[in-house]
Amino acid sequence: MSLFDAIKGQLGGILAAEEAGAEGATSPSHDPHAMLDSVVGMISQHGGIGGLLEKLKAGGLGDSVASWVGTGDNQPVSGDQVQSALGGEAVAQIASKLGIDPAKASTLLAQYVPMVIDHLTPDGKIEGESWMDQGLNLLKSQFPARSTPEA
Repeated sequence: MSLFDAIKGQLGGILAAEEAGAEGATSPSHDPHAMLDSVVGMISQHGGIGGLLEKLKAGGLGDSVASWVGTGDNQPVSGDQVQSALGGEAVAQIASKLGIDPAKASTLLAQYVPMVIDHLTPDGKIEGESWMDQGLNLLKSQFPARSTPEA
């Protein structure tokens, strides 16, 4: 089982809710698995959940991020806020991968990112070394450190 599969397994409830549609009557207008893959990819690109949270905080979403990690209700954000925090290029890459326009990708990220962060930070805290970090460190340990040649 890959690291991404493990994350997606933990987030199965999100996928089930998305596949059922917001009201349970219709299917979503996007592929929830592909959207989740994109959010998981962002976590990986930023070196883990902590790195993504720092990126979002630096982008002006500190109060929102605190609510997602906390145990209370998640503060909503707009697609524009997410695009501003993550950068237009990052959102455009996700949009291209999903075959949707960047505005739609921003809106979907504004829905998914808070849900994923909320789900991956149980009890309102980020563990010192999450299971994801442990998995990445295990992978790194499988490759010997390269020595640099002396000048």
